[in-house]
Amino acid sequence: MSTDYLDVANKWFNEHLDELLRDHEGKWGVVLDQHLIGAYDEFSEAYEKGVSEAGTEKILIRQIVRHEESHEPPVNLTLGLLSAAEHVHQDH
Repeated sequence: MSTDYLDVANKWFNEHLDELLRDHEGKWGVVLDQHLIGAYDEFSEAYEKGVSEAGTEKILIRQIVRHEESHEPPVNLTLGLLSAAEHVHQDH
């Protein structure tokens, strides 16, 4: 599967980041090719509206922030949560 559309959309996003930050900081931006088709408060809303607006087109959804942070929890936190859930189920 080609990711050319992602390269184009990411390049456009990065080139327009200052403008996007000024107008939509913290929101989730939906980019189709080289055009912002919307900015939304929640990722789920960005996804739904993006798919609705673009139809079957390939879109990029990125949060409009100066430095992207990883949304993956640290491994030790994940293991701790899994462990906690197992203990809860064993007690009941």
